[in-house]
Amino acid sequence: MKTFTLLFIIYMLSAYGSYAVAFDNIVGKVTCGQKPVSNVLVSDGVEVVKTNAEGYFHFNSKKEDGYVFISVPGNYEVDHTGIIPNHFARLKKGYNEVDTVNFHLTKRENKDCEIFMFTDIHLTNDRVDNDLPQFGKTFYPDIVSQIKARANKPVYAICLGDMTTDVKWHINHYALPEYLETMKDFPIPVYHTMGNHDNERKVIDNISDWDFYGESAYKNVVGPNYYSFNIGAWHVMILDNIITGGPVEKNEKLNYQFTYRIDDRQMEWIKKDLSFISKNTPIMVGIHVPPLKYTDMKNGVLETDYDFENAKDFLACYADFNQVQVFAGHTHKSSNYVYGENITLHNLPSASAVSWKINGKTSRLISEDGTPAGYWIINVNGDNLQWQFKAAERNLEKSQFFVYDLNCVPEQFGGSKNSNEILINIYNWDPEWKVDVTEDGRSLDVSHCWTRDPLYRLIRSDKGVLPGRPTAFLANYNSHMFKVKAANARSPIRIRITDRFGNVYETMMKRPKKFSWDME
Repeated sequence: MKTFTLLFIIYMLSAYGSYAVAFDNIVGKVTCGQKPVSNVLVSDGVEVVKTNAEGYFHFNSKKEDGYVFISVPGNYEVDHTGIIPNHFARLKKGYNEVDTVNFHLTKRENKDCEIFMFTDIHLTNDRVDNDLPQFGKTFYPDIVSQIKARANKPVYAICLGDMTTDVKWHINHYALPEYLETMKDFPIPVYHTMGNHDNERKVIDNISDWDFYGESAYKNVVGPNYYSFNIGAWHVMILDNIITGGPVEKNEKLNYQFTYRIDDRQMEWIKKDLSFISKNTPIMVGIHVPPLKYTDMKNGVLETDYDFENAKDFLACYADFNQVQVFAGHTHKSSNYVYGENITLHNLPSASAVSWKINGKTSRLISEDGTPAGYWIINVNGDNLQWQFKAAERNLEKSQFFVYDLNCVPEQFGGSKNSNEILINIYNWDPEWKVDVTEDGRSLDVSHCWTRDPLYRLIRSDKGVLPGRPTAFLANYNSHMFKVKAANARSPIRIRITDRFGNVYETMMKRPKKFSWDME
């Protein structure tokens, strides 16, 4: 046995040359076909190393998370198991033993590609919410049809968290394994982000580290809770800003507490990962809880606040990079915010509207800010990104905004009879968008306002909706509402909206006589 061990060490030193040392307990190689791939980042969530010219890597790991992952290089892909990309490998041996881990890549030019990004699916298999049938009828076939329509170019998918709802895991027998089964026929693999509702909540004894315990199911079923990979010119980082606390008794029920922050261990990993990346490399970040949120509008200026504890420190990590795009979910509503000269923050609406809880007609699948359930389609061309929101069961033209004639909206839902005012909810608005409204060819003044969506207020007023939760999922004031005053109650109104990329969405406004949740 001693002879074998000595021969193994001699072999490892010979194979890895001066690049390896005998005490390293993770070693391996990255190849494409029969050829080695150099300069690939490899990590266990703490250490970050690069493959050498022969494709080999090595390092010493505490093996705390039980896996090692690579940052898949641009213009390469990995295979997948179900919808899970094989960008990581599970370790099989203890700290004092050597794990040999090899990764295999496939060459794929992806500087020109598309990314489908979605968040907050919240599947629970709940009989009251009826979520699985709704998901199977609306969101799932819509996004699958869009992906399959792009057979001639590389297409990727990123989910920003809350695939499931932790409090229902053991009640409805639907957790992360069942989610993967539901998604087994999804046409492409999905890079997942961990959300606050993807944590284990089953109370057991003798837990000293509730966050580690809460993450364990996700890590065992889905994979790493933070990692990086590359798509074409872009370095993509998927992060976890949820810290789970232990159960606290409230109203005779046990509730888990969440702290929204990036823990110190992960923050150090972010810095290490970025230390290998050129400042000219465009960065894409996926995270569940957004760094910033809009809180109010005063004198026409939107006000913001940080949305997780160390968000400012997190954003500082990217201060020296030329272009950083940060994508988040969690809030179930839309917003875009330019942070400094180089960082743009995006908050995507939910795939499930308000977690499938307000059942009924298709038009009820909208979130608290009036944004319909849907997803983003991101076009990648070199270091340029263009994005569009796509609502489930609507074409792209009808996915961008909704118009209300406030003459016919009841006052309790924000209407104003005989005011001739028009309210426009532009779901994915950002400061680069242009809003032009004309009445009989005459241009009208458009004012940005801080208000709530009338249709969602109507839907939420239904006494049969969530009777046990009267203050849940109430309409939100939001940043993407615009108001126009017409001269006449019946004159034709043309609305022309141009997004930051020059896409034009135009409609002649219908002047309805009544207001209902059947409005289209």
